[in-house]
Amino acid sequence: IIEAESAWNEGVDGTDVLVGVVDAAVDYSQPQLVTRLAKNSGEFGANGGVDDDGNSLVDDEFGWDFHGNKPQPTISMPAPNKGPNEHGSHVAGIILADPNEGSIKGVAYGARLIPANFMDNEGGGTMSDGIKAIRYVAARGAKVINASWGGYSCSENLRQTIIDVTTNGNGGKGIL
Repeated sequence: IIEAESAWNEGVDGTDVLVGVVDAAVDYSQPQLVTRLAKNSGEFGANGGVDDDGNSLVDDEFGWDFHGNKPQPTISMPAPNKGPNEHGSHVAGIILADPNEGSIKGVAYGARLIPANFMDNEGGGTMSDGIKAIRYVAARGAKVINASWGGYSCSENLRQTIIDVTTNGNGGKGIL
């Protein structure tokens, strides 16, 4: 049970907290999410087609799509006869939906979102892309990282990545 209302009544709403959502793409056209996006000041409004912040990812203004190796798309493109994978948007909404833009109030509605997609429309992705995505949001300053996905086992690389970002932010390692 989440007792979010008790926290809200005490003034805790996630303000000044950066949350990384490592999952499927996030739909930026969703009004309750677009206001919560954390803009990468090193890239935002800068030179298009140039890696202005030097992180090896060109134009990652709002996030990065590690599955497609490009700036975070607004939402995963649907596969033939399938809809888009909306799990990233769903998770982001639970965490930080802006109540001023709709009827849902995210648990930490004052937080800012750093999306990092590493999944396809069926919810599949590689562990190496998931690890890159975790390191990316940590390097961008996320103090909370949602990775609500699973698999058959936890690799040693994933375990070490979690230890690194938990104890050292990004473990002193580069994103890629």
